[in-house]
Amino acid sequence: MVDAGSTGCRAHTFRVLPGDANAKPPRSFALRAVGEKVKSKDALASLSGKTDAEIADALLPMLTEAVEKVPARDRSMTPLYVWATAGLRVLSEVEQDELWASVDAIARAKTPFKIAPKKTRPAEDDRIPSSSAHFKTIEGTDEGFYAWLAANYLAGVDVT
Repeated sequence: MVDAGSTGCRAHTFRVLPGDANAKPPRSFALRAVGEKVKSKDALASLSGKTDAEIADALLPMLTEAVEKVPARDRSMTPLYVWATAGLRVLSEVEQDELWASVDAIARAKTPFKIAPKKTRPAEDDRIPSSSAHFKTIEGTDEGFYAWLAANYLAGVDVT
């Protein structure tokens, strides 16, 4: 999971583990961070208007280091999500679309992560995951929700 924030990108690698029904409170699942987060020196928004090569140069060292934390046998089954927050929301929709198209192409070509297929028609079933779930700019309300969810998880509250 890459948090593409306004001050830089941070890749967090997690292992999802079964929960403990006997825990107080019971947990449906558990997340274990795999090593420390990996940082990119560049904020994703600062890469708007750059070439694919320049974007790759900025992001691939971080993504490569994240890949190395995943056992080789699991890499093709491990999804990659890059979600941007306020920094990208200041860009126009066209600028965001162009940047996400580059990130998508780079991730597919240069990493082994599992990425859902691109939708070929807008009328396709929205219940079927697509790459738009992997690479997107989240709304401020979503950003707030994930902060709330993380705070509750860290406090031991199972909100599932």
